[in-house]
Amino acid sequence: MSSPPALVAWQQKYAKDVVQTASDLTVAQRKLELAVVHVARANELLRRNEYDLALNSAENALVVSCDAVLRRDGFAARSHVARFAYPLLPTVLLQNAGLLRRIRTARNAAQYEASGVVTRTFAAQAIKLAEDAVVDVTRAVAAG
Repeated sequence: MSSPPALVAWQQKYAKDVVQTASDLTVAQRKLELAVVHVARANELLRRNEYDLALNSAENALVVSCDAVLRRDGFAARSHVARFAYPLLPTVLLQNAGLLRRIRTARNAAQYEASGVVTRTFAAQAIKLAEDAVVDVTRAVAAG
């Protein structure tokens, strides 16, 4: 069975960042459980007006959600860029590539440059995407 051209192109582009492994639905499920924890933390931090940290937790949920799909499909990635570029991610993630880049950029700025760079609105937007991603990734992993 041959791989879709987009998958082959992704593997070639990120050859140094991606390892092909056996599919592991148990690990994928654990990643999803961790994503749920990160989303809950993000919501709690948002309620406490900790917007930088809320965005950070939402981004963590998005990363491990991608990891769940990758593990389902027999891959592991060492790069966030490679994770978010995986062509077989659920539609909610593929259609929000620009927002994912903005979240990564803001997370990096908040973590490494200065606090207070994330607004409540943007943190809430990141959390909503993380919540939607968890729902869609849960369906994808359950479908095997």
